[in-house]
Amino acid sequence: MALRLMALRLIALRLIALRLMALRLMALRLMALRLMALRLMALGRAARSFTARGAKTLVRTPFAATSGTRRHRAAPGNHNLGQFALALMVPE
Repeated sequence: MALRLMALRLIALRLIALRLMALRLMALRLMALRLMALRLMALGRAARSFTARGAKTLVRTPFAATSGTRRHRAAPGNHNLGQFALALMVPE
């Protein structure tokens, strides 16, 4: 009887451990999906500002925070990393 109880307890602990591992894996997947979504959003924002400003100014100054008016420079979240990646893809 005591042996059966210990076996049941061991099985229960294994199930709990497996469930925790599955939860951890799901959390990692969610974090990866969130990171991908943030990257896509940043790339979309860069693409919108890229098409709004035109390719020539962007290709000339790929490392500038922005290339355009003062309003663009003050815009929050207007980083240049995605724009630089797009500038590399645009043929001159």
